[in-house]
Amino acid sequence: MERRVALITGGARGIGRAIALNLAASGWSVAICYRSSKAEAEETVEAIQKEGTRGLAIKADVSDPEAALGLVRQVEGTWGRIDALINCAGPYHRIPLLEETIELEGPQTIAAFILETVTGTNGILIPPEGYLEGVREMCTRHGIVLIADEIMCGFGRTGEWFAVNHWGVVPDLMTAAKGLTSSYLPLGAVAIRPEIAAHFEENVFYGGLTYNSHPLSCAAAIAAIEVLEEDDLIGNAKRLDPVMRRHHEDLMAKHPSVGRVRNIGLFGILELVKSRETMEPLSPYNSVNETMQAVNRALLERGLFTMIRFNGIMTNPPLCISEEQLEEGFATIDEALSIADAAVDV
Repeated sequence: MERRVALITGGARGIGRAIALNLAASGWSVAICYRSSKAEAEETVEAIQKEGTRGLAIKADVSDPEAALGLVRQVEGTWGRIDALINCAGPYHRIPLLEETIELEGPQTIAAFILETVTGTNGILIPPEGYLEGVREMCTRHGIVLIADEIMCGFGRTGEWFAVNHWGVVPDLMTAAKGLTSSYLPLGAVAIRPEIAAHFEENVFYGGLTYNSHPLSCAAAIAAIEVLEEDDLIGNAKRLDPVMRRHHEDLMAKHPSVGRVRNIGLFGILELVKSRETMEPLSPYNSVNETMQAVNRALLERGLFTMIRFNGIMTNPPLCISEEQLEEGFATIDEALSIADAAVDV
C-alpha cells in the first residue's frame, strides 16, 4: 500500500496554583518548587498565606521522588512541617502523567495526540531521550493517532530530514511546510500512514482550499528538495550542530545575561535573563521590552537579522551557512549582548 501525502496551503502552571490554593484552604502548609519563575511562585505563596496557612517558594526541581523526600527533610529542619510539595519546576512531558490523563479521560474519547517534535517558536524545546518513543508506544497501545508537527523542525533543520528521525519514531500523520519550499512559495503537506490514507480511497475528505497542490508551489518544493539533496544541506546542519553548541557555550561563559542555551542541528536559542540566580527572564512573557528591542537594533545595525521573542534570541541560520559565516554571526551576537549584560541584576 502506498504512503500518501496531502498538500495544503501552509503551515500549566495555573493547574499547580489551583492545587496549592485548594490545599491551603484546607489548612495545609505548602512548598512550591520553581526553576525560573520565582515571581510567579512567590505570588502563589502570597495567596496561600492569605488563606491563613504557611507557604514557601523554593528554587529546586524535585521531579524524582527521592529528591522530593530529601528536600522535605532538609526544609522541615529549619522551616517546619511541610504538608504538600508542589513541583512547578520539572518538565511537563512526563510519560506517566500523559498515561494517567489518558486513563482518566478514557482512550476511546481521544482521537489523536499532536505534538511539535522539537518546539520552535516557544523556545526550541528538545524532548528528552525516551519521551517520543514513550508517546509512540503509549498511543499505539491505546489506539490513539499520533500526529507530529514538523512545520518548523522538518526538512533538515535539526540535522535529519525530519526531527522524528533522531528518535526512530514514525508518527501516523506528520505535518510539514516552511522548509518544504524553503518558504519561497506557500505549500504545506500532511504525510499519512497507508492504513489511514486507505480510508480516503473511497471517502472524500472535504478539506480542500483554493490553492491546494498549486503547481507553482509544487515546482518550488521539488526544486528545494533537490537542493537539499544535491548540496547535502541536511548533512551540513548535522556537521554544524556541535559548532553551534560551542558558540552557545562560549557566549554563556562570557555573558552573564545568557541564562540557557540549546540547539539541535541548526535549530537553536539563547535565553537571556536578569539573573542566573533567579533565572528571571530579561523580558517578561508575551512582551519584548526596551532592553530586548535594543539588542535587536544592535543586531540589525550590524547586519544580522534573526527572530527575537520575549527573552529569546533564535539562532536558526540558513541550512547552507558555512562554519565561517556561523562564526561571523555569533561574533555579531557577542557584540550585541553587551547591551543585555548592562541590564543584569548585580
